[in-house]
This record gives sequence, C-alpha cells and structure tokens, in this order.
Amino acid sequence: MGLLSWLFPSPEDRLNTARGLIEKGRFADARLEAMDLDLPEAKELVSEAERHLAELNLEQAVSWGEAGDARRVDMHMELATSFKQPGMDEQFRDVRRQLREQRQARQESERRQAEDREARLTAVDPLGIGGSSSLLDPPPNMDPLAEDAEERSQRIALIIENYPAELRSGLEGLGAEFSQAILDIEDGRPDLALTPLLTMPDDRALVRWERARAAYALNDAKAAAREVGAFAELAGAHFPMGRLHSGVFHAQLTAEAGDLPTAVRLLRNLRVKQPKVGGVLLAQLLEATGELSEADGLLRAEIKAHPKAMQLYHMLARVRVRGEDRKAAIQALEAAKVHQCASGRCGTVPIQPEMLRDLAILYFEEGVEAERAQDLVRESQAKGLKPTWESGYMLALAAKAEGHPQAPELARALREQTPEGPLSTKLDTHLAIAS
Repeated sequence: MGLLSWLFPSPEDRLNTARGLIEKGRFADARLEAMDLDLPEAKELVSEAERHLAELNLEQAVSWGEAGDARRVDMHMELATSFKQPGMDEQFRDVRRQLREQRQARQESERRQAEDREARLTAVDPLGIGGSSSLLDPPPNMDPLAEDAEERSQRIALIIENYPAELRSGLEGLGAEFSQAILDIEDGRPDLALTPLLTMPDDRALVRWERARAAYALNDAKAAAREVGAFAELAGAHFPMGRLHSGVFHAQLTAEAGDLPTAVRLLRNLRVKQPKVGGVLLAQLLEATGELSEADGLLRAEIKAHPKAMQLYHMLARVRVRGEDRKAAIQALEAAKVHQCASGRCGTVPIQPEMLRDLAILYFEEGVEAERAQDLVRESQAKGLKPTWESGYMLALAAKAEGHPQAPELARALREQTPEGPLSTKLDTHLAIAS
C-alpha cells in the first residue's frame, strides 16, 4: 500500500484491510474499518466481526465473574449484547447460568467473611480497647453534622482492615484524633492531618505510616521516606498496606528524593524475602542506573506473570533499545500485539498507539519489514496517535521508505524544528539530512 493510499484509502482498500484484520483476530478494528463502507461484502464482514466480539465479551464476562468484579461483568455483558448476532441465544443462556452460579457462591463467601471480620474486630477491639477513647469517637472540635456517624465508622473500619492484623494492637489509645487524621488524608486534606500526627507517639508504627502518607501527599518525598523507614523498623518488617506495599513505597520515595542507588538496594533487600513484590519499580530503577541486563530479566519475569500488561512490553522494548538489542526490542513490541485485549473494550490496558509508533520506527530504522511498518503507521493513527516529534519522525520515515515525492520536504521541515542533540543526530542518521 502506497503512502497516498494509506492516507486516503479507497473503499476497496479498506475492505481488504478489514479482511486482513479478521484473519489476524483483530475483530474490533475490522468492524470499525468496514462498518461505514457502502459495499455489498461489508455488511457480512461487520456481522462476522460482531459475532466474534460478542463471543470474546461473553468469555470476558465469565472471567470477571470468577474474579468477583460485577462492574466489569455488566460492562462485558452489555458489549456482548450490543454485538449479538442471530443464533447466539444458547451461548448467552449458558453464560448467564455461569454468572448466576458464580454470584451465588460469592455471596455465600462474602457472608462468611463478614462474620469472620466482625468476630476479629470484636476480639481485638481496635476501635476502643478496654473502654479507652475509641477511634469511632468524633474529635471534640468536630461539627456534629459534618458526617454521619455510621458512615464515619464504616470508613474507619475499612481503613483498619487494610492494616496488617499483627499491627492493629498499636492503635490502642490513639483515639479520635488519629481516626480524624487518616480520614483527612483520605479526603485529600493532608495539611489538616500532619500536625496532629506529629503530636502522637513516635514509637507507634501506624502513626509513622500515616505521617508518611501525609508527607507524600504534601510533596515531601524525603520526609515520607524517612517515616516509612521508621515504620518498618518499628513493625519489624515491611507489609502490604491496602493498595500500597510499604517496602515498595519506601524505595519509590527514596528514588523520588533523588537517591537511586539506595532505592535499588532497598528493593533488592526486600525481594530476598518477598520476591514477588517491586519487580516493575526495580526494573525502572535499573534502567535509570544503566543496569540493563538485570532490568531485561526482571521485565520478562513480570510479563510472564502479567501477559496483558501492555506497559511492561513497552518498557522492555525501551530497555533493549538502550542496550542496542533492537531486534529483541521489536520482538517485545510484537509480543504486546499478540497479547493485547481484542474484545472491543477491555479491563486490561490495550496496546497504545505510541507502542505501534515505536515499533514502526524500529522497522524503518532497521530497513526491514517495510510493508509491516506502513501497516503499523496506519494502525497507530487509527488508534488516535497524538502529534509529537516522534509521530512526525515516523511519518518522515514512512514517506522516505515509500519514495514519496514529498518525503524530502517533510524531512527538512522536521529537521528545521529539531534542536541540535540526540534527536537531530537521529534525523541525520536515518533520513540523510545535511546538518
């Protein structure tokens, strides 16, 4: 396909593209390509693509039902219904039966968990130990109408559930001021939380943890790192803390404070006992410090564990480009295309147009797979590629590869807008522009 036909494809070109997309299993892209074509074969092709999309979304609904995510189940069932074709009634009935059985099993499990949680809270009594000041008590200066007491209690109980069970006894005697401080952090007011937290005992691990959260929300990564370090020392180890892991958070804060070698050391030490945590962050830090071989190995392990996490493939490709292994970088980005979600909409992150752009650039720069590279250019733009320097560079490479008469003009325009440095060197190397 030439550059002009790529820019302005005919209906026949687009129908052929849609057929190719069907063969590659990219049903959502095929449907979009064919649905507005006024050709006899287009309607049949759209119907075929929608049948595949309905089946994919039914599979996704069952998968998310197993995971207990009702919102995504509803989303995929709605999509499946929108793509439903004649003759699919039995498939839909079977999926609804599976979802109903999953829901019943989950409700029974949740009932048992709720009973266990209530028993634990009653036994440990973290909300008011021995009749002392309770975390559920409102602060003395609190507006009694500011928040419903039951809602407040539920929010605090959920936060406490995120604390490791072995640390909850450290809540004894902290009372209403502590609970108000953690609610202020959750509500985006760390400025209100930090002062009362600083008046609380320094030897309480959870006080140091919440100080860290407040400091980080106030953009003080160095102070936050210091507090998380103190938390781990008092707690005797690092723990999962709700959505965060304290050890990974400690390394992240240390890196943000500017000490990359210490951040790497912290993560390596953490992963000796907890090898499944912090791999992605460690890979990023190793890339930043030039330890590319170890970063490559870590990212491959993370991809094996999370094959649909598209950003991991992009990171791996970037590491390999820096390590001058461009063929392996191409393999990483091609693997991302194989594993991307193709249901039309997906809970995982779909492949981004920037990844397609970077893959096309690598093909052009290496002088291989010219037709494949042109397809990637077109696909990246169809997916909403934003106009950046890299996008202009890709188009200049595409024009040069096609021998388009405007290729020299496009290359010169890009060169004029590029300051001297690595990018101008890249242009002079791959587009043969005189400096």
